[in-house]
Amino acid sequence: MPGGFPVDGVLAVQAVRMAALAVLAGMVVYTDIRYRIVRNLHVVIAMGFGLVTGVAQRLTDGSWQTCDNSITGAATGLCAGVFLYWLGGIGAGDAKWLAGVGALSGPLFLVHVAVGASVAGFVLAAAHLLRHGGWREAARGLLTSNRTDRRVEIENPASTRTIPFGAAISLGVWWALYALGGV
Repeated sequence: MPGGFPVDGVLAVQAVRMAALAVLAGMVVYTDIRYRIVRNLHVVIAMGFGLVTGVAQRLTDGSWQTCDNSITGAATGLCAGVFLYWLGGIGAGDAKWLAGVGALSGPLFLVHVAVGASVAGFVLAAAHLLRHGGWREAARGLLTSNRTDRRVEIENPASTRTIPFGAAISLGVWWALYALGGV
């Protein structure tokens, strides 16, 4: 580019992927807080865009790195999400959203997202307990060893016993983007 910065194809694709991830994270924050749902559309866009840009990168420069990152990131996010869902810690939409984040960012970025999401989830849970009460019940649950009923009933999507963890994951995405300098 005359008079400008040279554009590296891999860096350009990565910048577009991270920008798409930041925008999708904003959409998930809104829908998860407002409606208590992570829409499949957001997950499909994240996974599809991650895989399509990976294949496009392969076709332009012959490198499988971006495509491999998308596939392993989606698999890592899905495995971690399904495991946490199985334990009763997150909902199915949150598990799918982790896979979508992984498809756009790769498995190493997911580690940073997990740290940010954990902190954000703790803050959301504390704010939720302050707003709806339940500090004593939460403390009693931590101190007792009765772990037979880990899964919270989700018949009422606006349950006062759950937090919108898809929003916490999205806040973790934003934190990771900031901490890593927009990797």
